[in-house]
Amino acid sequence: MASQSVYDSLLRFSLRLYKETIRSNSKVDNIVCSPLVIAAGISTLLVGAQNNTAKELYGVLQVKASVDRLRDYFSKLIADLTTYAPYASIRVASRTYSEQQLPLKANYASLVESFFATTVKSVDFRHSHEAARQEANSWVSQQTSSKIRDLIPPGIINAGTSSILLNAVCVQAFWQSPFQWRNTRPQTFHVDSENSVVVDMLYQDRSYKMAHSEVLRARALEIPCKGHKVSMVIVLPDTQDGLALLQERLTPCRLCALLSSLSMVMDVELSLPKFKINSSVALKDSLRTLGAKELFSACSADLSGIFQTGRPPLADVIHRTFVQVDEGGMDAACWCAMTTSAGCASLPFYTKRFVVDHPFMFLIKANEPDVILSIGSVRKP
Repeated sequence: MASQSVYDSLLRFSLRLYKETIRSNSKVDNIVCSPLVIAAGISTLLVGAQNNTAKELYGVLQVKASVDRLRDYFSKLIADLTTYAPYASIRVASRTYSEQQLPLKANYASLVESFFATTVKSVDFRHSHEAARQEANSWVSQQTSSKIRDLIPPGIINAGTSSILLNAVCVQAFWQSPFQWRNTRPQTFHVDSENSVVVDMLYQDRSYKMAHSEVLRARALEIPCKGHKVSMVIVLPDTQDGLALLQERLTPCRLCALLSSLSMVMDVELSLPKFKINSSVALKDSLRTLGAKELFSACSADLSGIFQTGRPPLADVIHRTFVQVDEGGMDAACWCAMTTSAGCASLPFYTKRFVVDHPFMFLIKANEPDVILSIGSVRKP
């Protein structure tokens, strides 16, 4: 059950990364991250990381599987996700730009191309770093249909940059039962106990899977997409100010229990705000907090399995996300750029209405295989 072990590890990593991201971006209203994208990026580094640097990366991912098993897991996952058409489009894209004077080892390039669907391109960072930045941003823009245009801001790449690792998952799916445009109405969304905003609220009366957790003091509702390959789970605190408590109490066990208890189908009047999130988060400090310290150190980073000469450290990790939810479905793109120089959920209680009119969490998940693609929260749509 190696795949289950990796899944459990990635679930733990997902929550740790999400909690650290919201902690370090406490002033951001809406936030979303794709732990899958970050984990895939770290896994490509693990293929070439050595000694204590590799040990730290294993600790960050909370994984005990070997590099080979981790590599095989992502290879199969990427292959499975690309079979969702025509019901949903899930595109996994990855590219590594390498300084031509610091070439990658041939066996490393071959492995990441074969197992992580990564393309490798040699560029001249030393003399044309701005042109390389623009080329990388152009490639990302093409892969995301222009939803993410400037992944790498000016100043991140310079003449000393040795490589850029780009990883992404792009999701486009349509609701199994689309919301009717004529039912969308302005409605109050309570940002907190003192502030509110008027938002466009989607509405429909349909059958949904629901659950409730007394420990988390929150309800969950799953919105399926066509083909039932992808779904969005809304986790709504019982109280207007309950998001902080929900995030504090959420553990892998409790999240698994909540998701597995999404089995009772009920007729529900669902009101859900339309929202769009387009954010950029630097994850260097978050990953250092999670244990990846050597990776960013010029003195001790050991990525000697990647480069033919030298052992440059990782300079930064930039995570760009785009999520849009409207009447038709959801559209999401999550990108990462890495540069080198216990209480279980109870059965749902009966309720006819599920009104998302205060801060909430959401998950975008694939169902075959079962994996969380993105996790986020909305405080102000």
